[in-house]
Amino acid sequence: MSGISQYQNVFRVAKREAPTQSNSSRTTKGKRNRQALSCASCRARKLKCDRQVPCTACTKNGIESSCSFSVRASDGHERNEVGSRTSEAHVRLQKLEEMVTSLMQKAANGSGGPDSDTSVSNTHIEQSISTLSVDGSPRSLNGTSNNIQHSYQGGTHWSAILENIRDIQGALDPNADNICEPAVISAPISTDVIIGINRGLTLDQVFETLPPRAQVDSLIYVYFSAKDTRNPIIHSKKFLREYESFWANPSSMSFLWISILFSTLYIGSSRERAASAGVVHSIDAPTRSKFLDRACAALVAGGYQNAQPYSVEAALAVAYCKFLQRDHSDGDAWLVMGTAARLALRMGYHRDPCHLPNLSPFEGEMRRRVFFLVETFDLLLSFQAGLPPVISEDECDTEAPRNLLDDDFDEDCKELPPSRPTTEPSGMLYFCYKSRFAKIFRRVIRHALSLKNPMYEDTMRLDKELLQMHSEIPPCLKMRPLNSFTTEKPSMVFDLLNVDLMYLKCVCVLHRKYITHERANDNYEYSRRVCVNAALQILAHQTELHALCQPGRKFFEGKWMISTLILYDFILAGLVVCLDLYESRNTAANLTLMDLQTQAERYEILTHTRDIWNERRESSRDARRASNVLSVMLSKIPRPAISSASLKPHQINGVQPQSNGVPSAISPPSFADLTWESGATALMNDDFGTENNAAFDFSSALFTESDQIDWALVDQYLIDRGVMSDVPLEWAT
Repeated sequence: MSGISQYQNVFRVAKREAPTQSNSSRTTKGKRNRQALSCASCRARKLKCDRQVPCTACTKNGIESSCSFSVRASDGHERNEVGSRTSEAHVRLQKLEEMVTSLMQKAANGSGGPDSDTSVSNTHIEQSISTLSVDGSPRSLNGTSNNIQHSYQGGTHWSAILENIRDIQGALDPNADNICEPAVISAPISTDVIIGINRGLTLDQVFETLPPRAQVDSLIYVYFSAKDTRNPIIHSKKFLREYESFWANPSSMSFLWISILFSTLYIGSSRERAASAGVVHSIDAPTRSKFLDRACAALVAGGYQNAQPYSVEAALAVAYCKFLQRDHSDGDAWLVMGTAARLALRMGYHRDPCHLPNLSPFEGEMRRRVFFLVETFDLLLSFQAGLPPVISEDECDTEAPRNLLDDDFDEDCKELPPSRPTTEPSGMLYFCYKSRFAKIFRRVIRHALSLKNPMYEDTMRLDKELLQMHSEIPPCLKMRPLNSFTTEKPSMVFDLLNVDLMYLKCVCVLHRKYITHERANDNYEYSRRVCVNAALQILAHQTELHALCQPGRKFFEGKWMISTLILYDFILAGLVVCLDLYESRNTAANLTLMDLQTQAERYEILTHTRDIWNERRESSRDARRASNVLSVMLSKIPRPAISSASLKPHQINGVQPQSNGVPSAISPPSFADLTWESGATALMNDDFGTENNAAFDFSSALFTESDQIDWALVDQYLIDRGVMSDVPLEWAT
């Protein structure tokens, strides 16, 4: 058996020793860098290749196109070239980073002169918006102009450093191919998420909805002749030329233009119905509703979301129509308006046309008009919904539109004429100053909605700007008592009222938090005083307007011009005064004679305001809710009982304005006529019964067991009211 040992390890796997560095380097062989001697097809078929291009075998088999030879792998020299290109790319990236850091430091330290900053900014704008233009020529029916989409890219977009990226790409791969995406031949038929309309629309369906040419002409005339409902985004002369082209060749106009046409028909028919109540109209309600449906369908069919020409204008017109709807919620208008605002940002409307190349003076001014209405409408509807607006002032530099009529400029003008003097009242002058108030009101809203506790110095800084802007309003736009207007048209009077309400509303929103914040701190007394006085002035406007809109009075025929936004201002003012009275109820024993008299007057004003809402509670959900909320609030506030002889009529119906736009104190009644009663007794004396409806269920949540008002709940209640508005068109435009 001794001989067996020599066979024991024959079939065993021997353990290999790990190679050392020396023998590893010695045994490791590099792969030979040989070029293949056969083409790929011959190697796969195991055929002999004669190395021709193409080879004989591939030619016989009819596969010449597949005859290819593999490229020899790069050698060390080529690998060094790749490393060199990569190093060059890193150098370029480092230079780019240094350039950006340098610009940031210059901006922070202000070291760069204004000329250099302007040149850098303008150069960047010209590079990133070089294709941005507005073509006034007729569009094709599919809503595009040579498939061009207009878009704006800001400094955070990749195109802002496009040239540097191209250089880096060339350094990394000089033989890189350009990859082209296939063009979309046709868009799929689908339902739009925002509008809720199927995008399938034909020209035959358009003409099925259009009434005869004579009726369409009449509605277009009503739209352009009404100063109260027409929008400055539509230039009358240009639109009428396109209107004639549409009837001559319908396929020459885009679906987006057709959407604007249907929107004007809806607005014109709505204006005709509201201005002549009780008269049989040529356009019935179902046809008027179809106008809006077709406007929405044409908006979707035109591809408004693709930043086409007229995308912003068409979306804005649809949002305005939804705002006018009697049986629709304001939430739809707010949603479409937000979409229009984002489209405006995408197409660069927030940048002033002076920075944008390839824009004519006419196109630039029309863009200013459009953006004014976009930012104002976005602001007011967002405020009504209790939400921040889409557009932020930090990224916008578009100037206010000029005070020009449509007759003053047209598409062929080489330069814009100077603005008309501010002494001439016009619709555009109203828009110009409303645009200025909208810009500061947007800052006020963001200040009020800020999650951080803003500094009181910031509040006073905004207040100073408001006072300065109010002092610059021209005399022809200054509000005065409504009774003083004799020959003026109602539309002009409501323009003045809207400007004054926007200023007073800014004051209320800016200073409202200081009514409850550190009530005993005299440092905030100014804010409390101007806030309450502004609210009282708004209520004075409501009282006077309500009286003049009665049958046979001056504004009875124009009462339908009162919008839901104005009604919301009235509700806001009433709650501000309620809040002040509620916060001061515990200090009634320490009030001076003047303070007691002021409290009595404000309570009477609120009672009268509640009665105004109560008169319209059967015809409007807004009025019913406002009446119920004010009744609940007044029931929790002590009321001074004053004999009717001690208060003059103007003390109940309104307040006197001061020169700075906020009301002054009213001459008080005598102290002997002042006694305090509970709110419940006061309501019983007013013979106002509590109704059994859902609004008074809200009061149980509004007040806790400690008799404290949950003002956050009040705000939420108003927000819910804002998105469920159903004010009739006779009161809303």
